[in-house]
Amino acid sequence: MLFDRNRERRMVLSGTWDNRMEYQRITSVQPTGGPAVTNNIPTAKYGRPVVGWEANTPPPGFEQMYGFSLMACQLNQPDETVSPSDSRRRPDQRLMEEGSFDEANSVKLQLEERQRERRRSRESHIASLSEGERAGAEYKPGWFHVEKDPISGQAIYRYSGGYWETKASGKWPKSIDIFSTKDQQ
Repeated sequence: MLFDRNRERRMVLSGTWDNRMEYQRITSVQPTGGPAVTNNIPTAKYGRPVVGWEANTPPPGFEQMYGFSLMACQLNQPDETVSPSDSRRRPDQRLMEEGSFDEANSVKLQLEERQRERRRSRESHIASLSEGERAGAEYKPGWFHVEKDPISGQAIYRYSGGYWETKASGKWPKSIDIFSTKDQQ
């Protein structure tokens, strides 16, 4: 049920998240206590259902693509122009997509261990600095900065700019190759 700002009933939504959603405008409501009321619940009359959203037909062979839609499959297409830290460069993910599950799991474990090594190295380096040096040495995301959300008061990450210009140049000085494993170095 959708209400307007005066808490008046205006529409009803129906459907499922994976198939389609329809809405119907409420054309009239019989108030509580009237002759058309059942169990003290107002009765409404509705307009014709209108399809607000409908899922696309899945691509052929989608069962072998984890049930993903065509758009979801295309989101992960390899793109050599993206940052070295872009998830489309994950070798374990690519191996899994190719059906090499055991190898994908092995590579994933190597990547996770390399991530832990980088974190330990960063923490060790910061611990070796004087208190004054530590503030500037903490990890900072390359494309985002933390700020306070004016509505919720929560810390949020806001885009700092520069990604698209860096992508156009093809040079990634802020990015490291986080997807290399010990065996690849």
